[in-house]
Amino acid sequence: MGRTEGSHQPVDLRVDAHPNAVFLKKSSYAELIARVCGSCGYAEFFVEEPELLLEAWRTSQERPS
Repeated sequence: MGRTEGSHQPVDLRVDAHPNAVFLKKSSYAELIARVCGSCGYAEFFVEEPELLLEAWRTSQERPS
């Protein structure tokens, strides 16, 4: 599968603090970064600020009072 010049598209991860809300989901985003080994092709993915996603997820797990 080939690539053409300019075909790079960034990929974001999104976690909604209020996933059941119709509006105002209070979404947190982080760009997904990939690292690939040129020898074996092993790939790993990470985000630079995972604490933002973790906080949104924790908020989404809170029970409504």
